[in-house]
Parts: sequence; structure tokens; C-alpha cells
Amino acid sequence: MLRLLGTGNNLAASYLLLLLLACFPSAWAADAERGFLGVADAVSVSASGDPAVVESLQYLQTTAQNRGTVRVIVGVRAAFAPEGKLSPAQAQLQKKEIADAQSAVLAATPLQRKGSIKRFKTIPFLAVEVDSDELAQLAHDYDVTSIEEDRLAFPTLADSVPLIGGTEAWNAGYTGQGQTVAVLDTGVDKNHPFLAGKVVSEACYSTTSAPQAVVSVCPGGVAASTAVGSGVNCTGATNCDHGTHVAGIVAGRGSSFSGVAPDARIIAVQVFSKVTTQDACGEKPAPCTTATWGDILQGLERVFALRSSYNIAAVNMSLGGGQYLKETLNKFCCCDKISAATLIERTPQMKQLGLSAPLFVKKPKQTRRQQFLQEMEQVVPWALWTRRIAPHYPMAGRGRRPFALATMLRIHLMQQWFGYSDPAMEEALHDMPLLREFAGLDAGEEAMPDETTILKFRRLLERHQLAQTLFDETAALLADKGLLLRQGTIVDATLIAAPPSTKNRDRKRDGEMSSTKKGNNYHFGMKAHIGVDAASGLVHTVEITTAKVADGVMTDALLHGDEQVVLGDRAYTRKDRNLAAERQEGEPVWAFPFKRRKGEELPAEQALCNRMLASLRSAVEHPFRIVKRQFGYTKVRYRGLFKNAQQLYLLFALGNLYHIRQALMPA
Repeated sequence: MLRLLGTGNNLAASYLLLLLLACFPSAWAADAERGFLGVADAVSVSASGDPAVVESLQYLQTTAQNRGTVRVIVGVRAAFAPEGKLSPAQAQLQKKEIADAQSAVLAATPLQRKGSIKRFKTIPFLAVEVDSDELAQLAHDYDVTSIEEDRLAFPTLADSVPLIGGTEAWNAGYTGQGQTVAVLDTGVDKNHPFLAGKVVSEACYSTTSAPQAVVSVCPGGVAASTAVGSGVNCTGATNCDHGTHVAGIVAGRGSSFSGVAPDARIIAVQVFSKVTTQDACGEKPAPCTTATWGDILQGLERVFALRSSYNIAAVNMSLGGGQYLKETLNKFCCCDKISAATLIERTPQMKQLGLSAPLFVKKPKQTRRQQFLQEMEQVVPWALWTRRIAPHYPMAGRGRRPFALATMLRIHLMQQWFGYSDPAMEEALHDMPLLREFAGLDAGEEAMPDETTILKFRRLLERHQLAQTLFDETAALLADKGLLLRQGTIVDATLIAAPPSTKNRDRKRDGEMSSTKKGNNYHFGMKAHIGVDAASGLVHTVEITTAKVADGVMTDALLHGDEQVVLGDRAYTRKDRNLAAERQEGEPVWAFPFKRRKGEELPAEQALCNRMLASLRSAVEHPFRIVKRQFGYTKVRYRGLFKNAQQLYLLFALGNLYHIRQALMPA
């Protein structure tokens, strides 16, 4: 049985699933229902309303215009089901339909670079290199169901034998005898003494593309080969020994130490290409090695073709990058006779959990932070928020590709929830697997966001005042769901402390902050004024002022205009705004408490009324509790009102979601 170790949740990851699912007939129903993949069958890719598809297509167009061409993987409109669910006759018919659909797409969009075409036999996709005009033609072709960048993946390597329990597997009698492991990597030095006699089959798939600055490393510079010697390790680039290293960990045998499965055999599939420029190599010294999706898929198809010739136990792909999907990993990470964790590696746009992560801990305790992140994962409107930020987020060009918007947004939100500064957030990502997993990062990545990257993302939100936009959009979303009724408003304010010290570079306090007296004490800082829905306790309006601004001055600014009743404490009471005052037409009921005259006591009925009003307006304290106690925001983080106001808009938006989370989470 062939098993993929690690899968992902994006379209590129589905390519691997489509190939590998064919090898799992026992896991699926006998009768297959074939369907089309990608966008709905009534529209082309360019007509898709999916924000992710639109954003991806815009990025590809920009890349093609900047580089001249871009390599993409194109989905074609052919009905598909995993071959493991089909009879041999059905599988042959499906292959023909896939080939016909590929030919139809290529006929409709004649390509200048015909040598770049990679056609897959078992899945409805093909890899091509196109310019911006050809890309536009493909996007408008009804027979094209998806278009995604044929990205580059760099080699990575997890820790090895003792850490993942290899010695325990040997002691239990599991040595990989009779099993074969396919290693898709930079090739394997089959003449190395540690791997003598281990390699039983070889293949090479590699790409030459000037815009991506990659050159084929297959013997003779060809794009594909299954000849003897084709799977040897590449030369003349960084990490060319990576595949040999991996193969040694998998099945090497020596006198003093051995690999995880010392009696297993190796299928060596070289899927890497040589990168010739430092810009494309990033932090690695040039020339370096990288793999395209097209070559990886061809390598997997080769492994699939060998399924009847060898007892294939696993496919090892130590390739870095992307988003890990736990449910799919759990489905495919187990081997029959070799420890599962032994062979789990990373594939492009797919991640393993670190070996210290909860997946590898027996009956882990769910921490409060873990539960909190799971709840917020379900209630934050990720698609809405990323759609609002995306027009302002940098697109990849000739320089280094920016981190995914979703990753940076999640990191920024964790800063709000846990009170991390930019440097502390960077360190927390390195220290805490839980936070990395939530952000879609892994400690094995070539790079992780540093404090400067985190800072720049925050400044981007501030520059375009996106936090206020997200707050308004979230309030509107909750109103549409019937969770924010707008029939009554409770108004209140809270003080946020600022440093009163003058021991700084300017020898001055923050000029936008001020002092105010509360009780017998003076406080220096600013005020957050909020208008809260009386029925739900959700914040619908936020205003930020310096501390000395009186609460009552802000009353009108905190109302949305549709209130039937307004509640607040004594700070909002005026002669014309109290329960005893005469109401003007169209005015709400001003349910503010009665004030006693100096030296007099309130009448009993007014005192009773005040107590009843206090219980009604107590709901306004819940948003303050969440922001100050749950999220720990009790002091200003920045100088000036503007930056702190932007943070508070986001905090109250998140506070609303947290407050109403039980109603938002799926049943």
C-alpha cells in the first residue's frame, strides 16, 4: 500500500491527494462517483467569485508581467475519481478523458513554449509556462477548472532515528523487511556504502525555466528520464546530498548505526532542479536546489506506476513550505510496519506538526490557550477580513515572496490576544508550537516572520485604518445575523493608563495624553468611550479621546441614531437628559440616573430607580472586562492617540466575537 505522509488544505495539495488516493481502495466505497474539480462547471476561472481564486489569479498576472512568464498548474475539465475506486476498464477510460481534456485546452490556447508542457496521466491537470496573454486565455477557457502557480519547494529535513522511536520499532521486530520506500528528493548516491544495494528503481524529473532561474539536473539536461542512473544525486548546488541523507535515514545500514528501516529498499526519484541566482535561492547560497510542483507530480505518477512491481510502504518528500491540514495527515500518516513519525516529512504547501506537537503526545491535556485558539479559529470571519486587507497587502514581484496574508493576520491577532510586543511575538513563534500551528508556520521553515516583518504588517493596518474597517464590518456582520439589535444603547468610558514619566528622549510626557481626576486619584492617559447594544452587550461604536474629555460630551458620538432608549451612569445626566426631563419628538428615553442635590438625599423612589438602572446598564462592563482582563490591555502600547485607537478598534472587534462565540460556533 502506498501512503502519503503529510498533506495540505490548498489546491496544490489536492494534486498529491488525487494521485495518492488511487492507492487506497480499502478506504473508499466500491462504486465511485466521478466529479469535476476546481470552479463550478458553469463558469470559467476568471468568472469565479471566490476571493482566493481572484487573489491568486491577480498574483499570477502580476508575476507574469514582471518576469515575462510564469509556470502554472492548470486543472482541466475531466470527470475524476481516484483510480483505486475504479475498475481497470474505468481507469483506462478516465485516463483517455483526461488526455482529451488536456489536448482541448492546449488546442484552445496555443503555447509558445511547448517544451515546458508536462502532462499528467492519472489526474486532470497539466503544468505549463505561460505569458500574461496566455494566462488570460486559460482563465477565460470554460474547459479550465483551476490555475495555480507551479511554485518552488526547497529541501528540509526533520530529526531522525532515536527521536521518533526507530530503536523501539527495531526491538519490536519491525525493520522494513520486504518494504520499499519511494524517496522524492535531490537524488540518491546509490554507490554510497551506507546504501549499497538499496536502490531498486530510479527516475528523474527536472525543469529548465529562465524566468524562475532553474535548470534541469537530469542526465543530459533532459526534462524526464527513467533510465538506470537517472535517480543519482545532483551535483554543483547546495543540498544536492539531501536525498542521499534522507535515504540513509530511511533505509541505510552500517556497522555502528543504521537508518530507521535498515531492511527496506529505495525507489530514488530525483525531482529537483538547480537554481542559478541568489535572489531565487533566498537565504541559501547560490546555486541551490528547488523542486517545482510539476516535477513532484510526475515523480508521484512514476511511483504510482510502480505499485504493482514493489511493495511500497511510504513516499518520503522532505520538502518545505505551506499549510498543514491535521485531518488529512491523520488519514495518511500511518505505515504498516514502520513507525509513523519516522517518515513524516513536509511537502510543498503542506506541513507536518513538529515532533513535540500534540499529535505525538499521548492523551495531551487541552490547555486554556489551546481551547481559546480553537474557538477563535471558528468565530473570526477570516475570509471577510482578508478580503478587506488584501488590496493593500504587497504582491510578490521580483523580490522575496511576502508571507501569506492569512499568516500575518493570525500573528497580528495573537499579539492582541496575548499582549505580545513585536520582538516578543517573534520569540513566541520560535518557542511555542501551538502559536506556530495557529499561524500556519513550522519551525522547519527556511524563514519565519521576524519582528520587522510583524511591525510592517501592523503599520500597514494603521496606514490604511483597516482596524476601524474590520470593526465596522464585524458589527455589520453581527447585525445581519440578528445578534446586534440596535433598539437600545448603553454608553460608558474607561481610562487607559499611559506612562506619566518624563524619563525619555524628549524629557516629556505624551502630548496627546492628559490627566483626569476619578474619585480622589488622578490618572494620566486616554479614554475609550463605547456604545453597547443593550440587548446583546456587543459594542457597536468606539471613540478614543484624551483622558480629560468628559464622558457626557461624547454621548451623541456613541449613538447610532435608531435607539429607543439610552442608558448610562451619572456622568451622562443632564437637565434635559434624564428620566424626569420632557422628551422631544423622536428622542430616545434618556435612562440616566437621578442626581442628588448637595446636602440632600434622593427620594426613595428615585434611589430605587437608580438601582434598577444600574442593573440594566451593567452589560456595558463586559466588553471592558474582555479587553482589559481577557486580552490584558490595561496600558497604552504606543505614543499618541491614533495608533492606540487603531489597536482598540481591533480589540473591541475581537472582544465582540469572543463575547458571542457560543452563538457563532457551529452546533
